[in-house]
Amino acid sequence: QAEISTIEVLLEAGQRLVTLHGPPGIGKTRLAIEIASRKEKDSAKPNRRWEGAFFVDLAEARSVEGICYAAAQSLDETLLQGVTAAETVAEIGAYMEKRGRTLFVFDGFDVIFEHAPATIGEWMRSVPNAAFVIATPFMAAAQVVAGDCPPDSGSTMDTLLRDLDPVLPEGCAPVD
Repeated sequence: QAEISTIEVLLEAGQRLVTLHGPPGIGKTRLAIEIASRKEKDSAKPNRRWEGAFFVDLAEARSVEGICYAAAQSLDETLLQGVTAAETVAEIGAYMEKRGRTLFVFDGFDVIFEHAPATIGEWMRSVPNAAFVIATPFMAAAQVVAGDCPPDSGSTMDTLLRDLDPVLPEGCAPVD
């Protein structure tokens, strides 16, 4: 429960990117689903701080288009056909933007991490009301890395997430 509280405090403080790291089977997906569920419940309150939450399962995604398709399914939207990947990313961004302050949980991003700058990076730039939680096994020990920047661990995922600059402020650090 301490992890849930830590993540909720970070999101309420305005952190837009929280990455859940840990080995397979430790409970990252369960934790991410619980966070999304809490934000979704918050959206039903009269004095809500969140408009909703969406869980995006990336198990079948292998490309930018696959990530967008999975996001569209979660958002219950239909994507335009015959457009470029960049146009599809922009289309998902527009769907995200119209939902207000919303949490998007992406599970399984580790398989397609090379597409983080073109998807999460673009949505962080174009959808200022959105926050993102990414569950990935890229760290050897379980920890929560918070902020609008990745940890300093040097893993491939971290290196690619650093490519999200210039939207990521300096000085973010892991939170154990």
